Amino acid sequence: MNNIIITTNDGKKISVEYNNITYEYSIESPSIDTSSLIKELADSGVVEEIGIDDQSIVDYILENEVPDEFNELYKFLKNIPKAYNKAVNQMVNLE
Repeated sequence: MNNIIITTNDGKKISVEYNNITYEYSIESPSIDTSSLIKELADSGVVEEIGIDDQSIVDYILENEVPDEFNELYKFLKNIPKAYNKAVNQMVNLE
Protein backbone atom coordinates (compact mmCIF):
# COMPACT_ATOMS: atom_id res chain seq x y z
CA MET A 1 0.00 0.00 0.00
CA ASN A 2 1.26 3.46 -0.84
CA ASN A 3 1.07 5.28 2.49
CA ILE A 4 3.07 7.79 4.43
CA ILE A 5 2.74 7.58 8.21
CA ILE A 6 3.36 10.66 10.37
CA THR A 7 3.65 10.08 14.13
CA THR A 8 4.89 11.58 17.38
CA ASN A 9 5.43 10.25 20.87
CA ASP A 10 6.49 13.41 22.67
CA GLY A 11 5.28 16.52 20.81
CA LYS A 12 8.87 17.47 19.97
CA LYS A 13 9.90 14.89 17.38
CA ILE A 14 7.95 13.79 14.34
CA SER A 15 8.59 10.52 12.55
CA VAL A 16 7.67 10.15 8.90
CA GLU A 17 7.63 6.60 7.56
CA TYR A 18 7.52 5.92 3.85
CA ASN A 19 8.54 2.82 1.93
CA ASN A 20 9.78 1.15 5.15
CA ILE A 21 12.17 4.03 5.85
CA THR A 22 11.66 6.30 8.87
CA TYR A 23 12.76 9.93 8.86
CA GLU A 24 13.00 11.84 12.15
CA TYR A 25 12.46 15.58 12.51
CA SER A 26 12.62 17.63 15.71
CA ILE A 27 11.49 21.09 16.72
CA GLU A 28 14.80 21.32 18.59
CA SER A 29 16.82 21.04 15.38
CA PRO A 30 18.12 24.34 13.97
CA SER A 31 17.30 23.21 10.41
CA ILE A 32 15.00 20.67 8.84
CA ASP A 33 16.42 18.71 5.91
CA THR A 34 13.66 16.84 4.08
CA SER A 35 15.70 16.15 0.95
CA SER A 36 16.01 12.41 1.69
CA LEU A 37 12.25 12.05 2.13
CA ILE A 38 11.53 14.04 -1.03
CA LYS A 39 14.10 12.00 -2.98
CA GLU A 40 12.50 8.76 -1.76
CA LEU A 41 9.08 9.98 -2.94
CA ALA A 42 10.48 11.05 -6.31
CA ASP A 43 12.44 7.84 -6.81
CA SER A 44 9.49 5.62 -5.87
CA GLY A 45 8.08 5.90 -9.39
CA VAL A 46 4.58 5.70 -7.97
CA VAL A 47 2.08 7.66 -10.01
CA GLU A 48 -0.88 7.47 -7.69
CA GLU A 49 -1.86 9.43 -4.63
CA ILE A 50 -0.07 8.68 -1.40
CA GLY A 51 -2.29 7.99 1.59
CA ILE A 52 -1.42 10.19 4.56
CA ASP A 53 -1.90 8.53 7.95
CA ASP A 54 -1.45 11.23 10.58
CA GLN A 55 -4.07 10.08 13.09
CA SER A 56 -1.38 9.58 15.76
CA ILE A 57 -0.44 13.26 15.55
CA VAL A 58 -4.04 14.43 15.46
CA ASP A 59 -4.75 12.38 18.60
CA TYR A 60 -1.60 13.66 20.32
CA ILE A 61 -2.49 17.30 19.61
CA LEU A 62 -6.03 16.77 20.93
CA GLU A 63 -4.75 15.20 24.15
CA ASN A 64 -1.69 17.38 24.80
CA GLU A 65 -0.56 20.95 24.63
CA VAL A 66 2.03 21.30 21.90
CA PRO A 67 4.26 24.28 21.08
CA ASP A 68 3.65 26.38 17.98
CA GLU A 69 6.94 25.07 16.54
CA PHE A 70 5.52 21.56 16.62
CA ASN A 71 2.36 22.60 14.76
CA GLU A 72 4.45 24.40 12.14
CA LEU A 73 6.75 21.39 11.67
CA TYR A 74 3.73 19.07 11.38
CA LYS A 75 2.09 21.30 8.75
CA PHE A 76 5.36 21.55 6.82
CA LEU A 77 5.91 17.78 6.80
CA LYS A 78 2.29 17.03 5.89
CA ASN A 79 2.53 19.43 2.94
CA ILE A 80 5.26 17.29 1.33
CA PRO A 81 2.99 14.32 0.47
CA LYS A 82 0.11 16.72 -0.23
CA ALA A 83 2.28 18.48 -2.84
CA TYR A 84 3.28 15.10 -4.28
CA ASN A 85 -0.39 14.13 -4.57
CA LYS A 86 -1.19 17.42 -6.28
CA ALA A 87 1.60 16.83 -8.81
CA VAL A 88 0.39 13.28 -9.46
CA ASN A 89 -3.16 14.54 -10.05
CA GLN A 90 -1.90 17.17 -12.46
CA MET A 91 0.06 14.54 -14.41
CA VAL A 92 -2.97 12.27 -14.59
CA ASN A 93 -5.14 15.13 -15.85
CA LEU A 94 -2.64 15.86 -18.63
CA GLU A 95 -3.00 12.36 -20.05
